[in-house]
Amino acid sequence: MVADRVCVWEVLTDANAVAECIPGCESMEPSGDDNDTYDATLSIGVGPVKGTYVGKVAMTDKVPPEQYKLIVKGESRVGFVKGEGLIKLAEDGECTVLTVDGDVQIGGTLASVGSRLIGVTAKMLMNKFFGAIEAKVKVA
Repeated sequence: MVADRVCVWEVLTDANAVAECIPGCESMEPSGDDNDTYDATLSIGVGPVKGTYVGKVAMTDKVPPEQYKLIVKGESRVGFVKGEGLIKLAEDGECTVLTVDGDVQIGGTLASVGSRLIGVTAKMLMNKFFGAIEAKVKVA
C-alpha cells in the first residue's frame, strides 16, 4: 500500500473500519471482555453452504505499528469457523508492506464442501477485506 505504516496501522486497528471491511459483517460491537474483543455476526457462504455466524473477533498481541494477531471464532447452524492470523506491517520507502500468516479451522456441514472450495473462498474473502482496507487508507 502506498501509505505510511502508522496510517495503515490506525485503520487496521479501528474496530469500525475493520467491521466495514469484513465481507458479510452484519455487526461488530464491543464485548464486555476488553477493549479489543468484539461480538460479531457474519453472513458468509462457501459454495452452496451459507450461514450466519455469531461469535467473537479479537485483536491481540499488539506491537504498534508493527503487528497484531486477529482471532475470529463463530458458530452457526451449518458449522463453526475458527481463524487466526498474524498481521505484520513493514516500511518500504513510502509504501507499507502488509503480510498475513494465518490458519483457519472449520467443522460441521461447512466442512463438507471440500478444502479446495474453502481455500478459494478464504482467499477471495481476504482479498476483499484487504482491498476495502486499502480503499479506507487512501481516504484517511
